[in-house]
Amino acid sequence: MDQSTDHQPRHWKSGLIGMVVVGGLATAIALSIGFSAELREKTIARQLQDVPTDDFRAQAAVVAIRYESLPRLWVRYALRPTLLGLLSGLLFSHLFLQRDNMSSRTSGAILLALAIALAASYWFPDSNGLIYIDSRDQFQWAEDLRADQPTTREAAVHAAVELLKCPPFFGRASLIHSLGVLGDEAQPAIPVLNSLKHDPEQDVRDAAEMALEQITESWELQVDAVRGGVSRRIEISFHDVDDQQLLALKEDCTALEVLQLERTNITTPTLAEVVPGIPALKRLKLGGPVDAAAFESIAHLEHLEVLNLPQAECPTASLQQLAKLPHLNLLRIASRNIDDASLECLKEFPSLKYLHLIDTSISDEGLAVIAKLPNLQSFYVDGGHCTERGLATLLEENPLLHIHWNDLHLDNDMSGHTHE
Repeated sequence: MDQSTDHQPRHWKSGLIGMVVVGGLATAIALSIGFSAELREKTIARQLQDVPTDDFRAQAAVVAIRYESLPRLWVRYALRPTLLGLLSGLLFSHLFLQRDNMSSRTSGAILLALAIALAASYWFPDSNGLIYIDSRDQFQWAEDLRADQPTTREAAVHAAVELLKCPPFFGRASLIHSLGVLGDEAQPAIPVLNSLKHDPEQDVRDAAEMALEQITESWELQVDAVRGGVSRRIEISFHDVDDQQLLALKEDCTALEVLQLERTNITTPTLAEVVPGIPALKRLKLGGPVDAAAFESIAHLEHLEVLNLPQAECPTASLQQLAKLPHLNLLRIASRNIDDASLECLKEFPSLKYLHLIDTSISDEGLAVIAKLPNLQSFYVDGGHCTERGLATLLEENPLLHIHWNDLHLDNDMSGHTHE
């Protein structure tokens, strides 16, 4: 009788010790995975800060990030690892340290309760959503931009990384981006961003365009800011800007460095007249048709670095004129008139690093020219007549070249990132 009463506490004591030791170890492992993921995101933050671009506003304004609400983070980082640890410890105790029937039934009931609680934590209501880094009020982006302060970029990167808390052990959120979402200024950041899983769904792109529309200031305010010397950029989307308003740039806007016009009512003759009067332009995006006369005027922009023409009417002669631009490193252009023969002139582009061809008439034969561009780092091709075999050959000849084909990677792409 005495031995029986003394025997049970010893079993409970040994079981409790086993549960604490094994459970604590399991909890520590689970939490360490979370901390390692956080450390990885901080490493990515440092990499992003080294990206060679002086303007992260386009990226920060429209990058969509799946974020975790505070209750879900608590479940993921605290409750679930604790339940997992307790379950592991009690299971160890139940199987190896508990011998009498009473303690076995009790620990079995607790095991079942913990298992149910752990399973329930995976059914926690999904509070993931899309958030746009468009926090003017929080980071005072408007004032930073007017004063050309570098804190804009730092704040954007910091905010993005703070939202990327996603340990793979407990599931993973995703950073969603694509050329259509990020905009041209963020293209140098793509190799870094591609190290994160993302999902470039069309609805996200549409939502990103809406976000960009919301942050676009009125035409008049932006022109006044340039004339007053407090800004060097004008970005207009979804606005009824016409030729007469564009002609206003000929007056006291010679310091303008960034001009982005999308879905406006501006005609190409007016563009051809106005563009030569803005000699300091470094980035130019024209969302409407661009004819030969406009190409000729663009060719005089000696400081131009980024050119985005998603609706160009571009014969070979017009593309040839762009070779005069000594600092052009990013060209994004759409035109059925661009064929294999047209690409020959790309050999004369001295600084081209990023090339995006949309709905052109190029085939695998033209890829031989792409393979010989000495400075090219990134090649995107959407539409056209290229085949997977031809692009795979291009990648074999240039294994460091970042290639996208209709928003996909090739099977032999060894760049080490996915688009899941």
